[in-house]
Amino acid sequence: MAAMSVAFAAALTAKSARRSATEMGSAAAVAAQADSLRRRALILAALNTEAYERVIATLSASGGDEPDGRGSKDRNLEIRDALTETSDALVNLLEVACDVCLLAEFVARRGKPGAQVDAAVAATQAEAGAQAAMELIEINLLGDQLVDTKRQAREALATASEATGQARATAL
Repeated sequence: MAAMSVAFAAALTAKSARRSATEMGSAAAVAAQADSLRRRALILAALNTEAYERVIATLSASGGDEPDGRGSKDRNLEIRDALTETSDALVNLLEVACDVCLLAEFVARRGKPGAQVDAAVAATQAEAGAQAAMELIEINLLGDQLVDTKRQAREALATASEATGQARATAL
């Protein structure tokens, strides 16, 4: 669901940029970038879903442990690998959401007055997707797992939040 929020926000950003063609000389480029981010968010949604389905399938698979315990170790490795894949997809999604927020903030500052409000809404929607992705990352990576991944995600979320605040302050 986080990816769908980001994809929607990217689409709204593209629409707002296109509506602002006379106010922004870069409107076509901004719209193209937003369209690219929308497509990326949808790809990441699929990747995250596939990885998470692997986690669920591995967790629900019956024991089958071998007497020497190798089956259990292999299962734990499969779970860890799938959780890492889903978290990587979520971090990438969070970075896409951050980029959408930055583009939306740009349109909120330079776009047509009606489009500025839509751009601020798009930034808010992308930030919500980023926050949801961050929550999922925190759940997937309990404890001290992949500290650098969590730090990277938090930095992207902070940037997204700052851009959203600026977009809202400009347009609303």
